[in-house]
Amino acid sequence: MSFPAHIVAAGGFVEDGEGNILLVKTRDGGWVYPGGQVEVGEKSNGCFDS
Repeated sequence: MSFPAHIVAAGGFVEDGEGNILLVKTRDGGWVYPGGQVEVGEKSNGCFDS
């Protein structure tokens, strides 16, 4: 298995109509904006549909 030459990541800022912001709790107890790695062969805009 070969690894990609570089890793593409994406993140998002999600806010509802009341101004609440979506955050994701990390394994170590911190909070971050939702995001992740774009899979090999996946279109960059497709990662937001998950």
